[in-house]
Amino acid sequence: MIEHADTFYLLAEVAIAVAGFAGVATVFGGREKRFRDAELLRLRGLFQLSALVLAGCFGIASCQAAGLSNEQTMSLVSMILLVAYGLVVMDVPVKAIRLYRKKETTVSLGALTAAWSLYVFGLPLLTINAFLLRHEWPLILLFSLSILTAIWQFYRLVTKVN
Repeated sequence: MIEHADTFYLLAEVAIAVAGFAGVATVFGGREKRFRDAELLRLRGLFQLSALVLAGCFGIASCQAAGLSNEQTMSLVSMILLVAYGLVVMDVPVKAIRLYRKKETTVSLGALTAAWSLYVFGLPLLTINAFLLRHEWPLILLFSLSILTAIWQFYRLVTKVN
């Protein structure tokens, strides 16, 4: 049985809340013109990170309901998330770097480094957890960092011009 099931449920709720609030704020933000590429990228990244956290939490709940052991659950969910986070790495951060190089965004090199650090740190952590550790804490850490990154992206979305 998962020791920190309540923590995963809380993380799922926070991920839904962040994505939901961002969606509502975006819709009712009173914009007269369409979004710029950098703004759309931040919004898409925010939703993708929230969806990854939610998918991971649902995966844990589903594996536990199927009767898998804690170690099997953590290994399977980590493997699936490794692929999912890998796909997101190929989307948002790569496009953010393209916008940065074209000078179409106000993002600093430090901000890009912070965004990439989630993936540079998270992908090896998921790999190690899938095949060696099989513990809950790496997923809790990764989900927490993902939510913090999503909140940061929302902050940048509402406070920056591009």
